[in-house]
Amino acid sequence: MTYAKGLSKLAAKINKAARLALGTTQHAWQEVALQMENEADTHRCFSSSLEDDVVKPIKVLLDCQHKQRKILENTVDKVYKSLNDRRNEELKAKKISYACARENERMQEQALDCKLNKGKLLTEKDIHKLEAKKRKAEELLTRADIDYYNSCIKAERTRQDWETSVYRANLAFQQLEEERLNSMHDFVQKYTNHYSQMGPALTQCSERLKTTVGSIEVSADIQKLIETRGTGQNVPEQFLPDFYAENLSYEMKKERRKEILQRFLSLLKHDLELERKGKQGVENLAKVFQETPTFGDADAQQDVFEKLQHMRAMLTYLEATRFKMQCTLAELDGRNKPTHPLINHMEIKNKQVGVHIHNSKQ
Repeated sequence: MTYAKGLSKLAAKINKAARLALGTTQHAWQEVALQMENEADTHRCFSSSLEDDVVKPIKVLLDCQHKQRKILENTVDKVYKSLNDRRNEELKAKKISYACARENERMQEQALDCKLNKGKLLTEKDIHKLEAKKRKAEELLTRADIDYYNSCIKAERTRQDWETSVYRANLAFQQLEEERLNSMHDFVQKYTNHYSQMGPALTQCSERLKTTVGSIEVSADIQKLIETRGTGQNVPEQFLPDFYAENLSYEMKKERRKEILQRFLSLLKHDLELERKGKQGVENLAKVFQETPTFGDADAQQDVFEKLQHMRAMLTYLEATRFKMQCTLAELDGRNKPTHPLINHMEIKNKQVGVHIHNSKQ
């Protein structure tokens, strides 16, 4: 019979689809497929009900969720592409900064040789030209270093945006999965209700299905899904700037190296003060939300929470960068290196210092 053949094919499809599920939900649908196959020749009326109440809604649900997943994936991909662009800009700026540093060192050495009357004797005009080149090299180095620093800051902010988009996407995927499992639970229940109306001949099958469906625990299935397919704990990783003057293996006069490091420390101090003031303002707003829950909606509170997380991450980024430079200065002066709570979260990867911030607080 046409219905019996169609029902048999549908049972096979359900059995195949059940492989994608987990736990009690999977077991319930496997039982559905088995009973459907066994009773295919007695299900003419049941077939139309199943088509209208289960099959079509499932297709609508899956199509709708597929579109939602594509939107989420495209959003994350877009931010990730932006992050790659920022990283490339950071690398380009770093190369320019290093090249300017080398050129500045060359000009500084030539100027020093001229003052000490070493090498070829230069006319007064040549000396003026040399001094002009030296000043220009210093200006280019300062500009290149600032550009590199700014590109590092932009890359870090983009990384935070990417991290937030991934977190939001993961949360949205979990919500979609909860919706899917709850809907599948409802569909199984509808299927069971229709089946129970088939008459005394199918009473035994109906009771078996009720027992199986009654054992479904959506919360337990979601927990199992998280354990088997979850991405694990979110451990952000920051990449700190790696300036030419910080690497003592690169040739540079000690006093000039100290001067450059002190300049960056002043810049970092200024940025830290601004970031702390901004963080204080956001914390005050978060306190208002906490004391007056009706002050803002859930989205506004979530935005404040995310902004506070970003500021804490940026403070960690700036503090770690400053600490790294302070260690270099201490080594230059022959002093003991300072200590900092972040030291246990810092490590070197591919010749660049990174910070794991999952346990650090500001």
